[in-house]
Amino acid sequence: MFKKTNNPIAERIVINGKECIRFTFNEVLTSLEAASFVTEWKRSFEEDFDEKVTIIWQCLDMKNDKTEARLIFQNALKDVKDKIETIWLVTDSILIQAEAEIISFFASYKIHLVKSEEELLSQMSVA
Repeated sequence: MFKKTNNPIAERIVINGKECIRFTFNEVLTSLEAASFVTEWKRSFEEDFDEKVTIIWQCLDMKNDKTEARLIFQNALKDVKDKIETIWLVTDSILIQAEAEIISFFASYKIHLVKSEEELLSQMSVA
């Protein structure tokens, strides 16, 4: 499915019966990391998923990203939008929240914000 990279790390998981892909981001996402990962991400979506999937961006350790990296993810999101059911952002960083709002606006996709994995589990059971 996904190649193992240092940033982000992607894993397929099931939460409350929903198929999810959790992207765990390290401290800073560079444009080189984003470009490499997005290429694999888009290919995987085309080959591995027949139904829509829930995306989780786990950014508790993320401190920042490079503008170019955000643009790469933002454009990729537009390309696979029809394969995504929901996007959840796990962060307690105001900076990362702001970056996600920019992505949400330009990709025309609502991103749900939670501040912890526990809150994610709780909110996903309600949704």
